[in-house]
Parts: sequence; structure tokens; C-alpha cells
Amino acid sequence: APRARLWVWMAAAIFAVLALALGVLQQTRQKTPSAAMAQAALPASAAAASQPAPAASAIAVAPAAPAALSWPSAAQDETALWPLLAQNWGATVSGSDPCAALRGQGLFCARLRSTTLAEVVALDRPGITTLQDPQGMRHAALLLGVDDGSVTVQLGGQRQALSRAEWGAAWRSDFATLWRVPAQGLSDEALAAQLRALPGAVPAPPGATLASRVMAFQRAQGLAADGMAGAQTMMHLNRALGVAEPRLRER
Repeated sequence: APRARLWVWMAAAIFAVLALALGVLQQTRQKTPSAAMAQAALPASAAAASQPAPAASAIAVAPAAPAALSWPSAAQDETALWPLLAQNWGATVSGSDPCAALRGQGLFCARLRSTTLAEVVALDRPGITTLQDPQGMRHAALLLGVDDGSVTVQLGGQRQALSRAEWGAAWRSDFATLWRVPAQGLSDEALAAQLRALPGAVPAPPGATLASRVMAFQRAQGLAADGMAGAQTMMHLNRALGVAEPRLRER
């Protein structure tokens, strides 16, 4: 019957299409290896090159930290350090009272307690400090230089560098140093002349007292504004005027 023949033709056509599709699929699989096989077939160098590059932060190298301090075996006082400190100002120390000997050479001693490293850096001069080792023994050290990452001292006859963290753990917050008496002397008239000679100084307003001018300078330097020209004020004044004194930071 015509209807039966139609079903036979349709079945044959469907079978032919399926056979053709199956043959094409088999040929494609034979010709194209899988992604995993292709990766395995690559040489080692090519496979490595195909991997994504590591992030830059993954290969950053940390800066080397200063070596640990070499501590003296016995406690060290400051007696032997005053002559070394005085040498920086071209002076000598004799006798049992170094500060008395230095006054005769135009230098004054200054001793600060409970200070900070920022304040010491602002004074910008070498000085004598006290460091405490891990066993609790105290040692006088000569502070020579400070940079962003480390502090340089002379300790136990050796020049050594320690990290800021190690310094903070060992330092007793004291600082003894020297400052040079100005060539004009220490009179009120000499102090007024120095304030007038400061770079960028403007004439004092009428009726301004010397104390008020000192206070203005102290505020500009971040000092306690008490109007008294004490050791710290004089050291900042010397530095601002370019008086020839040794500097703490190595230049």
C-alpha cells in the first residue's frame, strides 16, 4: 500500500542520516586529541610558558635587617665616651668632670631624660645614650647616625647598626650631648641678634619682648614655648643659623 511504502522510505532516510552523523563524529575524535593529551604532549618549557605568570608581589624580596647587636660582657658606663664625643667638636676632655673641662673650650653639656628618638633626630647631633641588653645590664653607647630603617651606635668599642625596633626595646630614653656657645655670647643682646639673623626672619613688631620672640621661635621648632633660651632652644638656634657643629645624620 502507498502508506506502507512511505513509512519504509522515511525509516531508510532517518537511518542514513544517523549513520552519516556517526561516521563524522568518529573521524573528528580520531583526528583531534583531547585538551589534556595536547597539554601532556607539549615540551616542559612550552608547558611552563603556557601557565599564567605569578603576580609581582609574590616575588618581592624583603630588605635585609641589621644584624643583632654584639653586647659587651660587662656593664659599660659613659666615662670613656665623653672624650670620643668631644672629639666630634674638636675638643678634648681631661680630669674627672668632662663638662667643666669643655666649658673652657666654648662647649656646654646638655642632658635630656624621657625624650624621644624624633626629638633627638631634631637636635641632629651625636650624643651618649643608655641601652639595656636582654639580661637587664645597662651600657652607655655613642649615638652616631639614624636613617629610616636603622640606628648606628658605637657600643663596646664597635660601630654597630640596630633596627628601629631593637633600638626602641633597648634605649632608656636618655640623651647627653654638647652644644657650642655662639660667637656673640649668651647675653640678651646676643640672643636678640641671633633671632634677627634667622633665615626668613621678619622685624619684631613694636613692643615685642625678647621672651615673646623666643617663644615664636620655639613654636616654629616644635618646642615647649616657655620663652626661656635653654639648652634645647640654643641647639635648635645653632642648627637654624648653620653654626659649625657635628651632625647626627650621616650625609
